[in-house]
Amino acid sequence: MANISTVKQLVRLCRDAQVTLFIWGIHGIGKSSVVRQVAEESGIGFIDFRCAQIEASDLRGMPDRGADGRTHFLPPADLPASGEGILLLDELNRASQDVLAAAFQLVLDRRVGEYQLPPGWSIVCAGNFSDGDYQVTELDPALRDRFLHVTLSKGSRTFREWAAWMSENYPESALEIVDFCGINLQHLEPRVREELGFQITPSRRSWEMVARILQACRAGKYPKRIRTEALAGLVGRSLAMAFTKHHLPLRPEQLIEDGLDKWADVVRRFQRHQKTALMRGLASHAKNSLADEKTARVVLDFAELLLESDKDLAIALCAMLVGEVESDEKELPVEQQLALLQNPRLGTAVSEIQREEGSSMHFIEQLAKRPALARRVASAMSA
Repeated sequence: MANISTVKQLVRLCRDAQVTLFIWGIHGIGKSSVVRQVAEESGIGFIDFRCAQIEASDLRGMPDRGADGRTHFLPPADLPASGEGILLLDELNRASQDVLAAAFQLVLDRRVGEYQLPPGWSIVCAGNFSDGDYQVTELDPALRDRFLHVTLSKGSRTFREWAAWMSENYPESALEIVDFCGINLQHLEPRVREELGFQITPSRRSWEMVARILQACRAGKYPKRIRTEALAGLVGRSLAMAFTKHHLPLRPEQLIEDGLDKWADVVRRFQRHQKTALMRGLASHAKNSLADEKTARVVLDFAELLLESDKDLAIALCAMLVGEVESDEKELPVEQQLALLQNPRLGTAVSEIQREEGSSMHFIEQLAKRPALARRVASAMSA
């Protein structure tokens, strides 16, 4: 469960990561107010759609006969047409089935009917717990998997923030109300079980969203607690905590900086999934700097180490990078790539010519100077 400031941070983080946030909480706790505040503080637009009070046509638009004689849906004027902002689909799990269908198309595809949500707009959803005096619709597991879930807590966790907000907005009358509710929090809101009614479980889709969240966290310098809360809303809290504590002993940038000699024994003790992760990370870090001899040498040293026990990973690493070239260079045709790899003398001769002309070597030319590795890569490419 999260307090108001944490939820506000998550609204910003999900907007940066292009992940849809679903805020859960009891009625009247301020879910829509939190989203509105983020929009106002960010200087962007805000639209609040109460899904329990609308019809599907309010989202999909009304049908009309077009010039082509076919039915077209006219986009609703209430939905944004340009600019930046946050569209809140509030009380989503209290909507009728046809409204839910239109809302989920908007959430998943960023369009509904002929309406397209502008690129500068993000979507936040909100819903109520099933324990209450109102009817709610249980969301399909496949649809729940599309969201990052967070619960806006009631009680003492958010009381101080609510009290500060009341005092700021109603300075003449808030003191008595805050004092009265502070004596017994049951005066503030009803006792309701703060349970989602479902378990947040991981999936390949949710791990993809985790990747976007991690990138946005690094770019936006979000606090570690916000990152953990976001991960918990995607894969479950216990798994999020385990992932947070997980540490890969060696990162690609470290390997490039230090060279393989320092880390060779460590890498040999890696399990296969760790070698695979490091291999893919190294390929990603190295692909834009392969003209640098040190970078290329570290990559090839690592590939040769992989040949000892994981030949397929070594070949995959080299095959991924063979076609990578600097922006001012031309990619070699496949026939020339194979010729260089299959004929070490040719590779050496081309390298000498490149050096005399003051040009940097292609990665493939450096690979060709390592015959055992080059032959295996050539065989894989030929196949």
